[in-house]
Amino acid sequence: LLEKIEAVKQQIEVQGNVSKEEEKALKVLAALVSDDFSNPIHKEAHEHVEIPFGNIEKIPVYPGCEGLSEEEAKKCFKTKIAQFVFTQFNTKIGEDLKLSGRQKIVVKFKIDRKGEITDVHAKGPEPELEAEAIRIINELPKMQPGLQDGVHVAVNYSLPILFDVKD
Repeated sequence: LLEKIEAVKQQIEVQGNVSKEEEKALKVLAALVSDDFSNPIHKEAHEHVEIPFGNIEKIPVYPGCEGLSEEEAKKCFKTKIAQFVFTQFNTKIGEDLKLSGRQKIVVKFKIDRKGEITDVHAKGPEPELEAEAIRIINELPKMQPGLQDGVHVAVNYSLPILFDVKD
């Protein structure tokens, strides 16, 4: 399979119309089917691999969660992020917008290969709530990056933010 992927890549390169996205996708595909971690294409592809939080071998480590078992580290990670969001989120925005009841914003972000927060996106009932969620997540501290096959990789994380606006 790896040979076929490389042959397809070479055919596209010969045609001269390989896009950056196609090249990236082929490298990632090659890395995923290769079990030779010393292969340069495998190492290069890890720069582009993004693993969901639930599938990562070793999760990113939030400051203060160092030295824990993987299960304890997951619990610590989730607790620390929830505490950070709880203390930083300006729930007054909901009152200012004259909202009532339970509000839900889903934030998706990436902890990159350097442990930094990137690619933050939010979906909620109001643009102001989305902007506040993005602001908070961008303030999260730098972490130890996640590991897959002993290599630092980007990790995708999704966080629902729920709060009640009192009438």
